[in-house]
Amino acid sequence: MSEMDQALADMANSSHHNSGHPPQFTGILTPEGIVVAISSSSLKFIAAKENEVIGKAFWQTPWWRHSKTLQQKLRDAVATVKETGLVCFEATHRDADGRLFVLDFSLQSVIDDNGDILYLIPSARDITELKNLELEHQETEAGYKKIFKSISDIIFIADQNGFFKDMNESACRTYGYSKEEFTGMHASIIVHPDSHHVLEKFFQDLVASDHFEGQTKERRKDGTTFYADVKGSKIQFKGEECFLAIVRDITERKKAEETLREREQLYQSLFKKNISMMMLIDPESSRIFDANPAACSFYGYTQKQFKRLKLYDISILPRNIVRRQLHQARSEQQNYFNSQHRLADGSIRDVEVFIGPIEEKGRSFLCSIIHDVSVRRKMEREREELIADLQNALDEIKTLRGILPICSNCKKIRDDKGYWNQIESYIDQHSEASFTHGICPDCVKELYPDYAHKLFKKNNI
Repeated sequence: MSEMDQALADMANSSHHNSGHPPQFTGILTPEGIVVAISSSSLKFIAAKENEVIGKAFWQTPWWRHSKTLQQKLRDAVATVKETGLVCFEATHRDADGRLFVLDFSLQSVIDDNGDILYLIPSARDITELKNLELEHQETEAGYKKIFKSISDIIFIADQNGFFKDMNESACRTYGYSKEEFTGMHASIIVHPDSHHVLEKFFQDLVASDHFEGQTKERRKDGTTFYADVKGSKIQFKGEECFLAIVRDITERKKAEETLREREQLYQSLFKKNISMMMLIDPESSRIFDANPAACSFYGYTQKQFKRLKLYDISILPRNIVRRQLHQARSEQQNYFNSQHRLADGSIRDVEVFIGPIEEKGRSFLCSIIHDVSVRRKMEREREELIADLQNALDEIKTLRGILPICSNCKKIRDDKGYWNQIESYIDQHSEASFTHGICPDCVKELYPDYAHKLFKKNNI
């Protein structure tokens, strides 16, 4: 199990054990709302298997199918959270037996250092009992007492100045204070100084809109801290206008977000900052899903242009061969190929490609690492041509090696077929040597004895 999966599982299991309410869920979505991961408690609630929801739009999963209104609300939330960072609303969900539950649902975006959204984190907690109790005992002290005893979420009631008037047992257990210690304490005591500005905004929102929500860093009596999701609204308590705050520990969710952020940073280091040319390719469509800066520089395309291309737009190989190679790489039958790729300027380069399957952002891709071997291939071709030329020359030289049968009188040479050839004719046929003809002094004396003396004297021989 990966760190991300473990963090998600821990987050889901921790929430389940703390709340005592099985109908809840948490998961991870792509920025477009596609399910990447989901907790086991979420699947158990609807008696579904993981492969029935992974890869699907969240609003099309069984949790939402009972209400088209909620489906549309969730789609709107996916669009809105990109701007707000957090969207919360109440939703109803039916379990595997058809029972209807009310859940407090939130959708939060996880962003990287550049402000780009990496993932969306949906989470929901069963507030059915709380809602029922609120309806039955609204604005009555008895109602608040039952609510306090019935739910595991942390609940505070404070006056308009932020001093606590009442709280439930969960608050006492979580923070380590007794009811007596809590009563009359100001809310800033349990809010870490890093989040005091959030507390101030809570009071401002209460004045402006009668409710508030946000995330804070909380501090226990022993000094330890945890992250919390806080929601509240104005109420009447014992005839006095107060506010009710519901606090939920989201530390595990924060850990999951940090794991995702670290994973994205690792991806940035291994892919984006790699000096080798790299691409992520969709094995089904052959489309180039991403290309790192090194690939953009080599091929001459921007990243935006790359994402409109398919692999056979840059490979000069026929499409059927490209598809076959992708299939071989996806099934891990072969992960190395020699090819030729066309750059944006139309030039052709020799490349060697190392390619294999990976999982990224909940999808299956082929990761391709490309090396430009044009210079090496050219040197190899030149070396092969040189070797061929040398071999041909060696073959020619070998024909003149060994013992040549030559006539001791006329100096003719016998060839392999038994014919006698003039020596110049034989050498001309078996080498690249050529002849010019002259006459030596001895032959001049023999052939032209009357002129030899004068000729030698004239030429100082």
